[in-house]
Amino acid sequence: MNPHEDTVAALQQTESELCEALGEHDLEVAVVRTELGAALQRAGRLVEAHQAYGAALAARELALGPYHPELGPTLLDLGQLAAERGDRVAASSYARRAQAVLEGHVASDDPLLVLARTWVVRQE
Repeated sequence: MNPHEDTVAALQQTESELCEALGEHDLEVAVVRTELGAALQRAGRLVEAHQAYGAALAARELALGPYHPELGPTLLDLGQLAAERGDRVAASSYARRAQAVLEGHVASDDPLLVLARTWVVRQE
């Protein structure tokens, strides 16, 4: 058994409980979904990881708006996943959007912004 499957199962249970208690689009649910996406990605379950990251991003967008800098990390997660799946177009799109939401809201040397810029340049 993949060592990440126990983590996936625990996070799925937590997600379910939080959705029931707080609602589908609560920020705490988004945080757990991001962690679930990461665990699924490590487990090699890339389609499910994409779904979890996408649901996390949707919840953050509803709670914070489509241009909030807190979207940056999830956008970068989605970009990394897209690159891992060989989808350079999607990876570039996520990196560009991450850069756009971070620019002007974080320091110019912020590690996430630097990473987003690097990925944008790599995809060109």
